[in-house]
Amino acid sequence: MDRYSLIAQATYQGIQYALYQEKKILEKSFLIKTETCRLMHEFNQLLARHTLDWSNISLIGASQGPAPFTTLRALITTLNGISFAKKIPMTGVDGLTTFYQEQQTLCPDKNVVIILNAFGNDVYYALKKNDALKTGWHNGTEFLHELTKDKTTKNYCFKGNGALLHQNLIMQLFASFNPQQCPEHPTLESIALECFKKEKVVSQLTPLYLKTQNFK
Repeated sequence: MDRYSLIAQATYQGIQYALYQEKKILEKSFLIKTETCRLMHEFNQLLARHTLDWSNISLIGASQGPAPFTTLRALITTLNGISFAKKIPMTGVDGLTTFYQEQQTLCPDKNVVIILNAFGNDVYYALKKNDALKTGWHNGTEFLHELTKDKTTKNYCFKGNGALLHQNLIMQLFASFNPQQCPEHPTLESIALECFKKEKVVSQLTPLYLKTQNFK
């Protein structure tokens, strides 16, 4: 019997989702973030177009972020509810790490730096340091200036919507940025591949929060 999966991720513009048969996309769609209240309806319509229902879905997979809080929370809350009601296994992946792995594979001769908008001039980042992947958040301007101090690493390749946001400073400091070749977030296909690789399923997904709040 064929295995069907629903894979989704929240982006800065809305929610991407796709229906898979084994590892083949049957249909991919997108819902703008102002219409997330229609998400359950859109999922049901997706299944109906392929003469399926929730009993046919073997796995729900999703990026757990980072992404805009409200959109990410709406997606994960909806998926958790479906999983609980229909008893469908779930798995989640780190979208930031997945984005890094995707782009490093595409640019093997570069030192990829992922930068996503964390708002308030902050960025989420992912990059290799001392052969280890480092992720976190930082003030965007300070983060880029600190990269210039690392004399052991060169040939940086910046990806992500945070790189587009800070492109003027990147071009000033590194003179090696092409906005036309800068994806804003990982592809849904890469998110799906990571979901299929994971053997661990969970009863509930939680958003990935890299940025903490400081209250004074």
